[in-house]
Amino acid sequence: MPVAQSEPAAVRMRSDEEQGQRWLIVAFVLVLGLQGFAIAQRLALGNAETILHWLPFIGLQVGMMCAAWLGHRWARWILCLLLLREALLAFQLVMNFSNLSIAITFSIYLVALCLLALSNVGDFVRHQNRKQQMSPDPDPGTLPEKAAFWSLMGPAIAVIILLSSQPVPRGGYDASPLLGLGAITALLAGLVTGIIAMFAAGQNGRVAALRTGIAGTCLSGMLGGLWIWAAASWPQQLEQARMYAAQQTKQYLPIKTTVLQLEVTDQIKTELGRIVHKKPQEFDSQKPLIAQGLNDLQIVELILAVERAFQVKVPDKRINSKDADGSSMLTIDELADAITAEMKNKVSTTPYSAE
Repeated sequence: MPVAQSEPAAVRMRSDEEQGQRWLIVAFVLVLGLQGFAIAQRLALGNAETILHWLPFIGLQVGMMCAAWLGHRWARWILCLLLLREALLAFQLVMNFSNLSIAITFSIYLVALCLLALSNVGDFVRHQNRKQQMSPDPDPGTLPEKAAFWSLMGPAIAVIILLSSQPVPRGGYDASPLLGLGAITALLAGLVTGIIAMFAAGQNGRVAALRTGIAGTCLSGMLGGLWIWAAASWPQQLEQARMYAAQQTKQYLPIKTTVLQLEVTDQIKTELGRIVHKKPQEFDSQKPLIAQGLNDLQIVELILAVERAFQVKVPDKRINSKDADGSSMLTIDELADAITAEMKNKVSTTPYSAE
């Protein structure tokens, strides 16, 4: 009679493992297909240099896929973390840019991530681990082992979330508060599960789980402290990071809104650097030029330089803002907006003449 009861259980276990194998294959095909499409698209656009930067990351993904297929359980979760970062990056691009390919990319990464997290996939990986006799297989359903595992995954997820944060282009949606909340939640989860792991492992005499819980708890606390300490320097780096992010993603921006402003802003900062002998990235786009060390003569020189560079004439009323004392309040953003508006007006009013 006990044999008769164990046979259906074994059949169900094999069925779950086979289903997990199928889901794992689907996830791998989705990710590899997406990477292949991205490479083909970059080659078609002539951006072969970006592919060289992707190759190490793609190789890491493929390596984790192979390791997970062979039964390395840690590889499955590392692959989940890699896909989580890609999904978060795509999510922020979806929020800021109306681009169908980015939305499809985000959806594919999200589906692949959900498939990898399925319990059936975990059953298949554990089966492969037992089949290859790689390591002892502790019971994954016990509380100490589960809590110890998530005490390490919590800070790992928090790090991935923080590394995925992207500065927002001007006028875009800022996902930083949402990502910050997710990172805090992951750190708190790692801290709580680490404490649970230590308590449960101490009660049951699980030495390995106890050590893992202590490591996870300490790691969560250290990362939280470092995050609080690093937050003090974020405001000074915000403008520089925002412009860098906008430059990296400007191919997704609609031409009528921000691409021109980015190019004009860069040119203005270059001219400023030439005039006052500073690096372009040292200038604040939203701070008045007078407050950044320029005098009225240098501001006039700057305006004439950018007008020559872009072949436009900016009306004085657009750049003649002053405070109560009569000092110029012109900023880089205001000058860039004025130049951009004149460029668009010049294009829209120039009559067409057939050659």
